[in-house]
Amino acid sequence: MLPLLAETLKRTDRPVLAGGGIATAAGVRAVLEAGAEAAWVGTRFITAEESDAKPANRKILAEATADDTVYTSVFDRAKKLAWPAEYGGRAIRTPFVNEWSGRLDELEALPEPLDVTPVYAGQGVGFCGESEPAAEIVEKLLDFN
Repeated sequence: MLPLLAETLKRTDRPVLAGGGIATAAGVRAVLEAGAEAAWVGTRFITAEESDAKPANRKILAEATADDTVYTSVFDRAKKLAWPAEYGGRAIRTPFVNEWSGRLDELEALPEPLDVTPVYAGQGVGFCGESEPAAEIVEKLLDFN
């Protein structure tokens, strides 16, 4: 992500927000020191107390690591969403993903949408842990000591 940030900063004089795998104070500090104006932290907040994530999904995320995620368009195609096929999302790998990853054309050819629910999570998922208030997460993300 840092090479992409550097390339983006080289091409614009506008403020740049960096995101992707940022889940710790070290990650926030790294992108700020590299020239970003701010850091986008996503997955880390899914298990925050204020999140409306389902308890089952919170448990999955609390136990997951980056190795449990996969970048895929399987869910979008299975649900027949009007979303460009070239853009997927990072989600927890499931047997459904494993079954259909190499068979996207076959999946798209199914006559009806499938009722599948992904648990989207970025590569920072390993830092989710147990539920805590969002304010405490922010404090941790800003603790550069």
